[in-house]
Amino acid sequence: MEDVVRQVIINEQTEYEATILPKYEDESYLQLYHQHKMLRKPLQFDQLVGKNLQYVVEGEEEDKTKVLVSQHKMVQEAVIRLHTSIRTLLSVCFWTWMRE
Repeated sequence: MEDVVRQVIINEQTEYEATILPKYEDESYLQLYHQHKMLRKPLQFDQLVGKNLQYVVEGEEEDKTKVLVSQHKMVQEAVIRLHTSIRTLLSVCFWTWMRE
């Protein structure tokens, strides 16, 4: 079994995988194979902690491998503040120009 797993790892691993998952002396090829399988799986977020975080919804299901930072309300407020600041600045510039 160990020889079969060793051949699979040698034939399938990429150069990148070989670099980040070297085989240690006290490690079996079966353990290394398990680590390679875990490395190839997409990262999954089982629990989201923090404000404005949500899973991306694809179809009718949440995809726990994709997280969206929903800052829609925060962005909307920032745009309103920016718009107000620009309007105030233009108004001041216009009245200063009119006085000259």
